[in-house]
Amino acid sequence: MYYGIKDYGKVYNEIVSAAASPSSCHLCIFVSCLNIDALCATKMLSILFKKQLVQLQIVPIFGYAELKWHYDQIRENSTMNSIILVGFGGFIDIESFLNIDPQEFVIEDDEENTKDNNEARYSRNFYILDAHRPWNLDNLFGTTMIKCLDDGSVEEDSLNNVKNAYQQLLLLEGNGDNESDLSSSDEESETDGEVTDDDENED
Repeated sequence: MYYGIKDYGKVYNEIVSAAASPSSCHLCIFVSCLNIDALCATKMLSILFKKQLVQLQIVPIFGYAELKWHYDQIRENSTMNSIILVGFGGFIDIESFLNIDPQEFVIEDDEENTKDNNEARYSRNFYILDAHRPWNLDNLFGTTMIKCLDDGSVEEDSLNNVKNAYQQLLLLEGNGDNESDLSSSDEESETDGEVTDDDENED
């Protein structure tokens, strides 16, 4: 899912609330070391969070291979409930790339699950702050576990039609009909969905 600029405050409060316990670290920030804006943004975020007495871990990343390795180190850490990616992550499917199963993190029997359009709530959430474009549609319109902080480009580009098309493709995949209906574009879609070496090295 994605948040517009006007909702940034809501996202910040959500992260602070989830990391409120001072007894352990609940927040991890992965930052691209090859992006000066990302480094500056992380510095500002760390100052803000520390003023709220939020313990956090900052992990410098030089490529997607490093991201995957470092995430595997904290994968089983049940106290780590907020992951922020700064300066990268916007144009690859984070859920698939990190082998995340959202069902493992769904909060069961939570009254809040019935609110906000019946969207599930998770014990771990990913927040993506990335100026690289285009956005990956799975990040934008997939599970609400992945949250993209958009700079207004989604509304400016009027992606409602793209969202509808994305949802229709999911329905076709779920029904097993996509192979017959989309056979003419199989080759093209496979190429578009790949994470190339250039992608993994571009932060």
